[in-house]
This record gives sequence, structure tokens and C-alpha cells, in this order.
Amino acid sequence: MEFYNKINKSIEYYLNDKVLNNAYFVNGLWGSGKTYYVNNILRDYLKENFDFKMIYISLYGVVSVEEIAKQIYSKLIFEQRIKEKQKKYFGKKKLASQYLKDTAVASAKNLVPMLLSKVYITLPKIDNYWKYITTQKIVLVFDDLERSRIDIVELMGYINNFVEEYQIKTIIVGNEKEIRNRFYTDGLIDKYNIVKDLKLPIKKDDNKNPYSSVGSLETSQDDKNDNGIISTNLVSLRKKVDYLFSSYEQYDKVKEKLFGYSYDFTPPIRNIFEELANKNRYILENLDYVENLYISNEHYNFRTFIFSLHTFNNLLDLIKADEISNFDEIMSCIVEAVFYCGLEMKNPKEDIDKNPFISFHSSQENIPQSVVEDIYVLGTELMNSFDLTDIEINDLIKDYDILVRDYKKEKENSLVELRTYWLDKSDEYIINAFSNAIDKLNSNDLNIQLYQTFLYDSFLYNNIFYDNPVDIDDLFKKMIKNIESSDKKIEKDFGFNSLSRSVNEDQKERLVSYCDRLDEKIHEHNLLLVDSTLNKILDGDNWSFSLYEHVKEGKNASKFTTNKNFMSQINVKKLSKLIVDGTSEDLSNILQTLKYVYAFSNINEYFKNDLKNLRELHSSLTIGLDKVESYILKYLLNDFIDYLNKIIEMIDQEIRK
Repeated sequence: MEFYNKINKSIEYYLNDKVLNNAYFVNGLWGSGKTYYVNNILRDYLKENFDFKMIYISLYGVVSVEEIAKQIYSKLIFEQRIKEKQKKYFGKKKLASQYLKDTAVASAKNLVPMLLSKVYITLPKIDNYWKYITTQKIVLVFDDLERSRIDIVELMGYINNFVEEYQIKTIIVGNEKEIRNRFYTDGLIDKYNIVKDLKLPIKKDDNKNPYSSVGSLETSQDDKNDNGIISTNLVSLRKKVDYLFSSYEQYDKVKEKLFGYSYDFTPPIRNIFEELANKNRYILENLDYVENLYISNEHYNFRTFIFSLHTFNNLLDLIKADEISNFDEIMSCIVEAVFYCGLEMKNPKEDIDKNPFISFHSSQENIPQSVVEDIYVLGTELMNSFDLTDIEINDLIKDYDILVRDYKKEKENSLVELRTYWLDKSDEYIINAFSNAIDKLNSNDLNIQLYQTFLYDSFLYNNIFYDNPVDIDDLFKKMIKNIESSDKKIEKDFGFNSLSRSVNEDQKERLVSYCDRLDEKIHEHNLLLVDSTLNKILDGDNWSFSLYEHVKEGKNASKFTTNKNFMSQINVKKLSKLIVDGTSEDLSNILQTLKYVYAFSNINEYFKNDLKNLRELHSSLTIGLDKVESYILKYLLNDFIDYLNKIIEMIDQEIRK
């Protein structure tokens, strides 16, 4: 990842710097992947590019600097030895024997006396310790600086010894915001005892620099004097501690001394999510939603993502997709709910007021809100206790599928208000419902698949409301216009159906005529519509073979011989250039493709839609012959042009019949 490459190069520059004696600070929010980076990316990078041994020390819960020293010492003395011997000696007895020998030698040299029964280490004299440390070619990495239980000033001062006095390359990993807070909270009770009775010139606006005494003062604004006894509230105590001990200023001074190079660890959230998703297609397909969810809530803790991912994967293992017609949409909604609930659960308590989670809304337009809300409840239950069985889970998914299917039908059926028994409805209801349907037709929001049904409704409407009939011819013209403006193929053709039984014979004849004309118009529309798939194939590297395979593919096998529109969909200029600049193999593939589409036994007058582009390709290739340098390719291209000429003549003959 490019982000990792940048920080690796920055650390490399630091390690090669022989002048500055400062630590390198990796600053990032909790859960941003700092520890993962150090133990996986950085460790391998140092191993491949440097002779340094990386000594990783987690400061989480460490209570003394002596404990840190022991960790460093133990890893230098016997950790590497044990690893080496584990590879060499397979039996426990041999390994233990070698371990005892190593320990005896170390003890004799007054380096590392150990009590093996407790694996306890006592450090050598301090001079010997530092002498030994400085002879090692190491990089010290201190992680979780803010999570130790050592006084923060003492801890940073101790680490500074490695850097300033002994010139050991040191990398510190932490969250600067939390480190800064430690300067305030460490020894806080003692600080309160010192400042509680003091009257100090404290600035009112503590959103500004908290240790500045310039500006309006509030000497005793928050203090109460009761019979000579001063009682100080918590707000006043905090202000006084900030003022007297200057915690922010103190941190800045220590930071300036200890840290030289620093890097803000803010990896691209989407790249990390993609890596963590590990090719899970349901997560990847809904990554836009998850990414926007995290960014909008200013939450960048990858542990939350991992927690949600783990919950979803556990759920996915129980689900069976059999007989679930809307499986992908339901799974997408579940992904959104699980990650929403995970964020809701893991978001810090103090941020709830800032980013309240009021209600969950899915981006899946075909999932009714009742199902969305139920899936949200499911997500909450999964986060708290994963105690549903596979049978319970799959029964829920099946119920969701039924509800989604019904919702889709209702949504797609823009005439749902008219799909009822008219004669038990009021005049006003039918008139309004029909008016709404006309509005949908005029705005091209009425499903084309319903045009036939709406024509029938129009005849029935005129039979009932004969004093104010609708102009069916005008409605039909709008339908034709909408079909022509469609940018998609219309899969279903229309014709006469049983709905016409309720109209009289004259109306039935008109209705059948309208439906037949709609059918012809849709067929014509599908013939003329350009299929962008073919031109996208031309953009690929192995374009000629891919085009041939696409035409031969099962679902496309009869597509071009029934729609009679292949070359009319092709960008002829692009195809001509590809052929002229291509190889004999490309030419062979495109020849086989055309022979497959334009089988002479299938050629008829419907291929007239392709005639224009076939002639244009013939002309372009004839002109392009002069640009072809290979004699073999030029020979093959001449044969190909002759073949195109035969196709053109055959189609011409069919048209003239």
C-alpha cells in the first residue's frame, strides 16, 4: 500500500540520520492500525533493508521503568536464542538442556541471572546494563505510550536516555491526544490538594490557551466562602491545575526534547477496509455505505470494523441462499445494519451527544422500511449475543424475501391503485387513481411493462365515465415517445391478453391494434439500441478473443441472430483501427466472430440495421491497407475485406426481395 511505503521511507530516513539524537514518533488514533503496522509491515521492512534488530515493547499496563528494562534485556539475551534452538532441537528435553546451558553461560558472565522455575529476570548492575544495550544494533519500538501506568513525565524521560545519551534509534507509537491528557491527569489528586486553596488569576475563556494569564480574570468566581472556609468546585480545580502546572505547556516542552521526526498515522480508510474484508463480496459491494458511515461519524477505529466483520461472517456461515430470490439485496441491508450496530456499540460514550444514533436507514431502495427496522433489531441482537440458530436465521431471511418480493411488485406496479375492484370504489377514488397514473405516464415513471394494462384501464374508464373520457390516442402517443426515449432494452414484448375480455368487440379490436403496435415499437427499439458491452470489450487488452468468446457464450448464442443487430452496435472507427494495428491472430478472431454472427443461412432483411456499419468498416479497412507493413497481415486483410463484401451483397439481396 502506498501509505505504508511513505511511512517506511520516512522511518528509513530517520534510521540513516547520524546527526539528530531524537526519537521518531508515530502518532495516530486508537484503532487506526498502528500496532498492526509495526508488527507486520515495519518489522518485515527493517528485516529486509537493515541489520537492526527490532525490539518491540508494549507499554500497556507497565507499572515501572524496571519492567521496561527487563523486557528489553530478556528479548536481547534469550528470546532470539530460544527461537534459534526451537528450529534446531525438536525434543523438549534437548531444548530444555540447551536453554540451561545458555542460562549458565549468561549467569557466569554476570549478564542475566534467572530463576528458571519462574522465568524471572534480574538485571545486572546499571552500568553493565547500559553498556550491553549500547553494543547491540537495535531499534527500540515503544507502543501504547499513553496506556502505561508509569508517570508520563518519568516514562518519557526514561525513554529519552536511550535516544539522547546512548544514541539508540527509538520509535514511539501512541495517540498524542491521549498522551497530552496524561500530563494533566497524572498525579491529579496531589495537584488538586496543592491548588484547592489558592487564588489564581484564571482566564475565563478556557477554550483558549489554558495556561495564559492574559485577559479578563475570574479570581474567585467559582469559589464560595462560607464562614472563612473556602469550598472549591471541580471546574475551578481544573482551571487552577491547568494554570499552575501548565500541563499543555509541559507536554510541548517534553515533546520538543524527545521527539524529532514524527508521522501522523492516518491510513486511507477505504484501502484498509478492502484489505480487512479479504475479498468478501458482500462487504466490498457495500463498502461505500460503510466508508461513509465511519467518516460521517468521525470514527476511525479499525477494531470496530473487524468486530463488525467478524459478526457478519459468523452470520453468513449460517445462511443458505437457496430459493431466496432477493438474496443479494437482503444481504446488503444486513451488512449495513451490522456495521451500523457495531459502530453504535463501539462509539465512545462521550461522543453519543455529538453523533447520536437515532434510526437506521438502509441504502437499499427495494427493502421496505418494516424489513429495514427488523434487520436493525437483528443486527443489535447479533452484536450483543450471537445465540440464533441456523434454522432461525434462515426462517427470518425467507420471511424478509417474501416481504421484499411483495414490496417490489407493489413498487413496480405503478397502477397499484387501479388494481382493485372498481365498482365498490367511489367515483372520486377511481378518478384520482387514474389521474395519478396519467401523471406517471407523462413523467415517464410508469413501468413500460404496464402499458398494455393501462390501455385496457383506459377503455374501461371511458365506459364508466363516458361524460369525460380520456384521449386514448394521446395516451398511446405518449407511450411510444417514452419507449423511444428509453436507454435500456425492453425485455418483454406486448400483445393481446385476457384483460380485453371485459371490453366490447369494437374496443377489443382497437386494444389489440394498440398492443400490436406497442410490440412492434419495442422490437424496433431493441434493434436500434446500442449495446455498450461490445464496445467495452474493444477497450480490453485481449479484445479480439474476448469479443469472439462473448458472441459464442451460451446466453448470447442466439442474441445477434434474433435481434439482427451486431455491427450496428460496434464503434467502427475503433474496430477498424484495432484490426489495422493488430496481429494476424486478432484478424482471425474477428473473422470467426463475424462468421458466427452472419451465418449465411440466417441472413435476411432484418440485418439491414447493420448494413451501414458493415460498409463503413469495409471502406475503412480498404483505406487502411496502405498502413499495414506486414505482408502476411496485408494478405489476410484482403481476404477479410472480400468476406465483408460478400456479407454486404447477401444482405442487399435479402432487402431487394
